[in-house]
Amino acid sequence: MTMSSGRVRILAALLATGMGAAGMLATSAAASAQETAGPAHAAGTLPYLAKPLLQPSKTDIIDPVGSILVAPAVATVHVHVSSTSNQLSGTVVVTDTDGTVVGMADSNPIGDAAIPVDQAFRAGDHVLTAHFQGNATTAASASAQVPVRVMFTDVTGGPFLDPIQWVATRNVTGGYDAAGTQFKPTPGIARQALAAWFYRYSQHSGNQAPACLTKPAADVPVDSPFCGEIRWMYDQGLTTGYTVNGVNTFHPAETVQRDQAVAFLFRLSGGTTGPCVDNGPFPDVPKSHPLCTAIAWAAGKTITAGYADGGFHPTDLVSRQALTAFLARFDALA
Repeated sequence: MTMSSGRVRILAALLATGMGAAGMLATSAAASAQETAGPAHAAGTLPYLAKPLLQPSKTDIIDPVGSILVAPAVATVHVHVSSTSNQLSGTVVVTDTDGTVVGMADSNPIGDAAIPVDQAFRAGDHVLTAHFQGNATTAASASAQVPVRVMFTDVTGGPFLDPIQWVATRNVTGGYDAAGTQFKPTPGIARQALAAWFYRYSQHSGNQAPACLTKPAADVPVDSPFCGEIRWMYDQGLTTGYTVNGVNTFHPAETVQRDQAVAFLFRLSGGTTGPCVDNGPFPDVPKSHPLCTAIAWAAGKTITAGYADGGFHPTDLVSRQALTAFLARFDALA
């Protein structure tokens, strides 16, 4: 018969104090009874039950990672959970940059989870995180934040990739086509589309424009899809439109020129356009140019450096990709 280590320590202590054999046996018996009965607890309460220790887990996003195209759309996020525990089943939730839930599903017994995406990823820069909720034996864990760049199918590189991704991420534009798969970087941009871009940028959330109750210009009816944004442009003092014979028009479908684009930005910053006091900023922008002040401001803030030939080309049409660069540089001033 063997003696427990607890009883050995008690007996050794009693021997050290010179206690007699009878006292030693009585004390040893009491200790044995305590070992058998377990920890004492108050009458009417349940005995103490130790909680099992949860085994730590590690959660990883397998794909998508890196750079992908917006089409074909990603339908599933693959996640793997690992642990020394043999129980890896549990709910896994995937969230996007702002905490929006992308999708959720259960992992299987070996820790793999194929999580259907609730809504297709739009173009832009995303940051995904997978959250394993844990189970009775395995602790919860979250993956590292995984950057995923979802690109338009017609812009996968080049000097304008970053600003185009930026406007898409900021919900300034969802692309050129209804499906949001193409950006069309080189065409110009209509005045009504620029109004929508500026409104969404200034709202910082990509919100749709408010209802338009009165038309802002003679050629912008209240049922125009851009009426609200154009009304906002007038209300903010970003445009006064064109007035001929007392009739004010906006020319919504007219394509924006480069000098007009920087003038809109200058007014958005609180500036007032007009001729320059000093010399013009470019050889083709003299001080007498009606938008010289705005162009000089844009050059001074490095929103534009002009063309390689040294000119600004003020009357050239501003391309969609160039406007994204102007906007991104303007935003960096804040």
